[in-house]
Amino acid sequence: MTPTPLTILPAVSDSPIACSLSLAELGGRLGEFERLFAAHLVAVRRGPRWLELTLGGEGLVVADVNDLIEREHACCSFFDFKLLVSDDRLVVEMRAPERAGSVLDGFALMAVAAVRAVAT
Repeated sequence: MTPTPLTILPAVSDSPIACSLSLAELGGRLGEFERLFAAHLVAVRRGPRWLELTLGGEGLVVADVNDLIEREHACCSFFDFKLLVSDDRLVVEMRAPERAGSVLDGFALMAVAAVRAVAT
């Protein structure tokens, strides 16, 4: 089955590669992503300007994931997000300008680390 787009949040052109959250807010947001990844991450794929996170499993709530990526887009408008729904999976596609590659790398590393922490 072809995934169906649920949310498309395009990047704001010429946005700085910056986050508008305070350090305290940033810590809370990263914690939200870590908990999501630890509980529901199924696969991670990384390309030159994109990151694809596949989520699944019991207790996954589409509205919660949608809310999280909308809030992330609000503070980091250089990201382009798509949330795709397919059967019992959600796919979060993140795209960023080339100069933001390290930010995508950080998300990919955080995702893998969260899953490894649960496995041990």
